[in-house]
Amino acid sequence: MGSNKRTIYHGTDTNGIGSIAVHPSKKWFAVAEKGVHPNVYIYEWPSLRLYRVLRKGTEMFYAHVEFSTTGTLLASLGGAPDYTLTVWDWPKQRVILKNRALSQEVYRVSFSPFTDDILFTCGLTHIKFWKMSETFTGLKLQGELAKYGKLELSSVSAFAELQDGKVVSGTAYGTLIVWEGEVIKSHLMLDVDPHKPLH
Repeated sequence: MGSNKRTIYHGTDTNGIGSIAVHPSKKWFAVAEKGVHPNVYIYEWPSLRLYRVLRKGTEMFYAHVEFSTTGTLLASLGGAPDYTLTVWDWPKQRVILKNRALSQEVYRVSFSPFTDDILFTCGLTHIKFWKMSETFTGLKLQGELAKYGKLELSSVSAFAELQDGKVVSGTAYGTLIVWEGEVIKSHLMLDVDPHKPLH
């Protein structure tokens, strides 16, 4: 039974904490901070010993961080003004890839649950699909912005990848979109009343 004991730990940088992520093994957790050139601090659990420090991933604050399913990589997403997407080899404290996610607000970054080579970002009126791939000039992070076609653009805060590679995302107007690549495969709504939201 729990002790209901609480302990408060303060951030290391100047303006608080932007995001926290737990490693799949539960042996480490990442604390992404706010402030001028903030860091991501990786702590051991349960000792709370500082294990690694990831530097120069964003300018002012981290909006989101997440470990890959295998736990070997960490993705961080910077907030305004740079909106930088960074993929880290976090045990070596090394940047693998860095790219601007978009020029407007981005809420979340997530790895595919099936492979470390695929990532997704979402935010204000968009969802974007990323792939890490080898090119003639080395490893690149290439992104494709979702194409809404005739549908109204929508901000996206939640999505999930299915086993067949399709992605389901919610919309601000209460429907669901199934994506195949960056193209809409299906738009899910209630048959009885298409104007009534699913959620």
